Amino acid sequence: MLRLAGGGADIALIQEPWVVCGKVSGLGSPDYMLFVSNAQGNIRTCILARKHLNAFMFHNFSNEDNIAVSLELQPAPVRLLACYMAYDQEGPLPEDITQSLLSDCEMNKIGLIVGCDANAHHTHTVGELKHQCKGKAIPEKAPEGPHSEVRLHDLIKTFTTACKSACKASCSVSRPKGSKKPPWWTHNLNNIRKISRTLFNQAKPS
Repeated sequence: MLRLAGGGADIALIQEPWVVCGKVSGLGSPDYMLFVSNAQGNIRTCILARKHLNAFMFHNFSNEDNIAVSLELQPAPVRLLACYMAYDQEGPLPEDITQSLLSDCEMNKIGLIVGCDANAHHTHTVGELKHQCKGKAIPEKAPEGPHSEVRLHDLIKTFTTACKSACKASCSVSRPKGSKKPPWWTHNLNNIRKISRTLFNQAKPS
């Protein structure tokens, strides 16, 4: 959240937020509005937008897996959609609620920006708006792997380096201040330690 605010982002389309007891957590900020569904179930999408933006949520096009927001800009508004194509979704994708929003945007000639998590359905792509967003199958083909052990180690090294660089960029290193003793260390444990050390020193010469 701090990186989002510090980076100057005005809008974030979020999939799989941190949810505690059915509520999105960790995204509270005085500078942002949080758009999230009130539907009962596993909430998997939300949208953050800065408070100075004129934006409101389309409840009729939103559920736990889809959040639709209208961003009122000049000279024309833009619709935003955070979409999660769930692995456990029954029936074809995209969902009817998503297709309804796309049809509405096409009918009213309103632009639409979609942030989508479709990893669980990587063998399908969402068709163009002109084709009413009907799923278009991609011929399945097994991805080609590395042709040698040397190439495999090179790929692992590249991936590991990228992960370390991303970690360093996202997580600043800091040293803990104050006592070096762990929080579970107690006065009673300190006395036991002194007694055991005294007994050890007495037994050592024998």
